[in-house]
Amino acid sequence: MCIVVLGGARRAEADTAAVPQRPSGTPIVDQVGVLSSTGRQRLTALNDRLAAERDGAEIGVIIVKTLSGTGSRTFATNVYNAWGLGAAATDNGAIIMVATDDHKVELVLGDGVDDDAGIAASRAIVSEYLVPAFKRGDFEAGILDGADRTATEILGLAETSATTDATDADQSTGSSADMTPAPSEAITVASPAPAHKRSRRPLIGIIAGVAAAAALGPLGVSSFRRFRRNHPRPCPGCAKPMVRLGENADDAKLEPGQRTEERIGSVDYDVWACGACNRALVLRYGRLSTGYKPCPQCGATTMSAASTTLQSPTTESYGVARIDETCVNCSYTSSHSNSIPRTSTSSSSSAFGSSSSFSASNSFSSGSSFGSDSSSSGGGGHSSGGGSSGSW
Repeated sequence: MCIVVLGGARRAEADTAAVPQRPSGTPIVDQVGVLSSTGRQRLTALNDRLAAERDGAEIGVIIVKTLSGTGSRTFATNVYNAWGLGAAATDNGAIIMVATDDHKVELVLGDGVDDDAGIAASRAIVSEYLVPAFKRGDFEAGILDGADRTATEILGLAETSATTDATDADQSTGSSADMTPAPSEAITVASPAPAHKRSRRPLIGIIAGVAAAAALGPLGVSSFRRFRRNHPRPCPGCAKPMVRLGENADDAKLEPGQRTEERIGSVDYDVWACGACNRALVLRYGRLSTGYKPCPQCGATTMSAASTTLQSPTTESYGVARIDETCVNCSYTSSHSNSIPRTSTSSSSSAFGSSSSFSASNSFSSGSSFGSDSSSSGGGGHSSGGGSSGSW
């Protein structure tokens, strides 16, 4: 894999945290010591299955104490590319990066799975599995559950009984028009049980409902979506019927960041309340296509980006863009450089195996791709930095 660095990028790269060499056998580096031998064996077995059943797909894991000021997305992307995760022909890999002292986590995807569905799934995995576990101080459980869900929901590995149980929260197909969640985007439930202890919800009724709705065409699908969102819900505590609060009343049950998400339209929330035991159930419905992404500081999906081209790409060399990110919830700001794929005479391919050109609208599917000189013993896969961030 050839990594081309343009302009002042080499000087900027020198200031980033050093990328460790990829270990032989399995792409796992734990500099903190949070993984047990059993946890490592489970991750290795998962990667063995991915390699055999999903054409060389891989999930890397790197755990460090601190990034010493380096951007977490930049570092995770550098590690991905230095290790060459996934297969070169399909770029079907992912990496989970955890900086324990910085309270940062990244789930970065290979270019072959960095699409709308992959990004939506990565957001759900970060918010539903990784961050809640890390808040409890259970790093190993979060990493194992996150890796399991990444393998099945992003890399397409068939689920087995050994794979983490699915969330009890309702899931339904959706679109940005009605803001019902996509199959890969789990609904957030207030105070959920630990992911690795949740029981599996029977899926036969859901699958049958989806099939019946699809058979009825767009009207049937739309009706099924509304039913899945509006059907009565029993209280998870006392089993009494819950009541959905109105838009004004539910604000009192939402965090400030959630209210900001609703105000800018990146996420919609339904709040169901139980009159018997005062329990509240918060259900999250995120848009698949949005101009916002999760903020690494506050965690809300309230950060937007603007792209400025510093050097235009040619057919022979990459270009360079500056990405300026701003969060409307906590006023977090960040700027970083990003490579722009080389132009191609063919509309069906590019240097990174994608026909999409760089623009501000897809800047959330790409991060800094300035790599490290560390050698790779992996399959040679590449990532432009698409994925999701989290903090706790």
